[in-house]
Amino acid sequence: MSRKNKKSLDAIETWIGADTSFVGNISTTKSIRVDWKIRESAMKKIAGICLGNYKHNDSFLKYFNNKFYKNLNNQFKEKRSIIIRETCRIISFCIKVQGIFIEKAITNIISHQNIFSIIEKNENKVSMEYATLCILNILRYLKIEKMIDIIFEKKNSNIDLIRILCAKCIFLFLKEYPTFMINEKLNLFYEIFNQFLIDSNAEVKSIIRQAFFEFKKIMPSEAGIYFNSLNKKIQQQIND
Repeated sequence: MSRKNKKSLDAIETWIGADTSFVGNISTTKSIRVDWKIRESAMKKIAGICLGNYKHNDSFLKYFNNKFYKNLNNQFKEKRSIIIRETCRIISFCIKVQGIFIEKAITNIISHQNIFSIIEKNENKVSMEYATLCILNILRYLKIEKMIDIIFEKKNSNIDLIRILCAKCIFLFLKEYPTFMINEKLNLFYEIFNQFLIDSNAEVKSIIRQAFFEFKKIMPSEAGIYFNSLNKKIQQQIND
């Protein structure tokens, strides 16, 4: 949604499960200017329904989680940055309003990894920035364990922006996720600390250093043992 549309967004108080024909407009693929207006209108309607049916409409939530997410996910295959931008905005808006009630849909979107491919293709700066913000918003508002596994899969990327994103995600995991989730994946966290503390990219190293101090806050004993296992040079880099 554009800033103007956000301000004028009205809550739609009723949801009729059978009335879904407008959703098809989100997945049109005509390369004409009017096409985006049709898509935007459909997305705005979904946002209004999210706003109007805050956390209590089973029919809408079932539709969103089982069917509608596919329409949103398909948008990430587009090359037009305006479509990527607005798709990321609508996802961020919906998770802020509906939270865990649409976790199934967001987990499916993440699992398909189309949103990550936008950054990996490295073709459009605007699209990449919005995809990155959308992923970070998902981490902030939802505690999706699958996201941890995907980030660890991406850590070996030769694309700096992907590794920077991974480092930011690790920081958010440690800051926002329950300790038991971190503990279950502890060896993976050690692995990524080992790798990113000596990364060739200065920003990756800086972010993962901040992540280590977050780790030290929540699991001081484990952090101390890990720190003592590092060589003196890396210990100094962490403390500097």
